[in-house]
Amino acid sequence: MRIIIRADASITIGSGHIMRCLTLAEELQNRGDEVHFVCRELHGHLGDLIKEKKIQLSLLPTPDDKRNPADNSALVQLTGVSQKQDAEETIKAIGDSRIDWLIVDHYGIDAQWHGKLRNSSKKILVIDDLANRMLDCDLLLDQTYGREESDYFQFLPRYCKKLMGSQYALLRPQFSQLRQDAMEKRKKLTCVSKILVSMGGMDPDNISSIVIDGLSKVNWLNLVEVDVVLGEKAPYFGSLRNKPETQGIKFNFLSNVSNMAELMLDADIAIGAGGTTTWERCCLGLPALLTINAENQSTIIKNLSTSGAILNLGWHFDLTPIKISSLIEKLLKSIKSIKQMSDKCFHVCDGAGVKRVASNLI
Repeated sequence: MRIIIRADASITIGSGHIMRCLTLAEELQNRGDEVHFVCRELHGHLGDLIKEKKIQLSLLPTPDDKRNPADNSALVQLTGVSQKQDAEETIKAIGDSRIDWLIVDHYGIDAQWHGKLRNSSKKILVIDDLANRMLDCDLLLDQTYGREESDYFQFLPRYCKKLMGSQYALLRPQFSQLRQDAMEKRKKLTCVSKILVSMGGMDPDNISSIVIDGLSKVNWLNLVEVDVVLGEKAPYFGSLRNKPETQGIKFNFLSNVSNMAELMLDADIAIGAGGTTTWERCCLGLPALLTINAENQSTIIKNLSTSGAILNLGWHFDLTPIKISSLIEKLLKSIKSIKQMSDKCFHVCDGAGVKRVASNLI
């Protein structure tokens, strides 16, 4: 099959859309399909990463500043380009031959855009987790834990097939491969000695700094190692590395890691954002304290908190070092509670979602 993926990354948008689409793209390529990304050249785009994966890429032009002030649509706010212009440029990038699938992972794109691309593709898959706008697609993927089909009733054509829930989470093979090792490791936990901090690829609000300050206030009874992971293009990565060292804690600052599965396996607990890495943590049974960094993460975190798989830190702009330290100290008093969180995590996601989604495309 010939497949086009339309998704973007930027400092504002983040990296999650591209990362989960890359996982699906690699699975499809391994099955013999031809995959081609179409992305807007925005500040913080991940075109180089896509090329590193040996996947074809077309970059749409960087937007100019001549936007229509009356157009306050989601796509204009995210990319500076209207849906009409974006659709026309995407059609040009696709070319004359009709493709088999068009995969769209973008909060700024809705049924208006999809309709303009109908003549270019036999079928359309939309990846979404907002359930807040009209969509014109043949297949919908929403990997939100606890998502109900009724949430999309008013937004989808009647013929659209729906893939709902975290059993369809798009995870790289490394996570399912390490799942059994993680199950054995979590059972043997006696104390917290390794923490993973991952507040999103870009972390534009520098939440990582607040987390680091909070961990520095904890009264640790043993030496603790903390891995802080960010994207190379994260605006505050350099300043974080210059923070003064704290007695009792060893900080490792890592960027553009290719071994996230191993880092999660090594960690005893995590502190992060409720983005795409949420399902990776759950697959490996890693208990986490999570912030809500965007509206689409609110339902995910609330559902996971209710299930007992994570601790909800609330919205990122309300987070303080004191809140971090007090919750960590409370958690450290009960290793049993940490193990119970691990068990809940394992039931959320098994890591085989990408194969289920790819099979539905075939």
